[in-house]
Amino acid sequence: MVTPPRARPSYGIDQPNLVVGLGAAAFILVMFGVFLAGGTGATASGFGPYVAGLVCLLGSLAMIVGSLRGKPRLWRQVLDRQELRGDETALDAGTGRGLVAVELARRLPDGHVDAVDIWRGRDQTGNSREAAQLNLEVTGTAERVALHRADLREPLPFPDGHFDLVAVSLTLRSLPLRGERDEATRELTRVLKPGGRLIVVDTARTAEYESVLRALDLDDVVRSGPWLSIYPPARVVTARKPGRTSTRTSGKR
Repeated sequence: MVTPPRARPSYGIDQPNLVVGLGAAAFILVMFGVFLAGGTGATASGFGPYVAGLVCLLGSLAMIVGSLRGKPRLWRQVLDRQELRGDETALDAGTGRGLVAVELARRLPDGHVDAVDIWRGRDQTGNSREAAQLNLEVTGTAERVALHRADLREPLPFPDGHFDLVAVSLTLRSLPLRGERDEATRELTRVLKPGGRLIVVDTARTAEYESVLRALDLDDVVRSGPWLSIYPPARVVTARKPGRTSTRTSGKR
């Protein structure tokens, strides 16, 4: 009897409009280079547009590879460093198609993950609650993850001090106003337990997030160097909420 191939999760490509835009720009620039070369009879005349087109094409390809391979690898490495016990409660803020929720749930066999998003197509290809649920089911993590529709610009549907860990992947950058990003960061801090950890992975404005977290008096605020597995390169900002956790969340028995 032939065993059917096992289904794999599919997490889509981030910023599809930018990926397509870079690809289109590459095509236009190459065609312009061909036009210049054809008009003068000298291939060198099109050299500048050819180079610019190649840069755009490589940027588009790098974003695709980063979404499909680099981002999953980055999050696996970041979460492996957290030394999770396995019974924590976690929040995936801006879950998209569920990559971080799945990786959290795999590390929390006795814990629980809440994942929130508004699921906009411009943020990720095939971005929907249904796609996230399918990935949870394919990976066998659906029982430990609850999906919620929630906007980070509004109060989250969770009480103060609810989570041991909050993870945010390429989400805060989508908020266009500095005040919205600051308020979202404060809201994510609100739902952290004393001693809870916040992890933000983003390709932009990470110095801004670091500044806000320090202003909120969080402990152990660290902004990493660039991770080149994602394009544009991402940085990881981590922090810990001041205070002591309860007996359960501190790991004491």
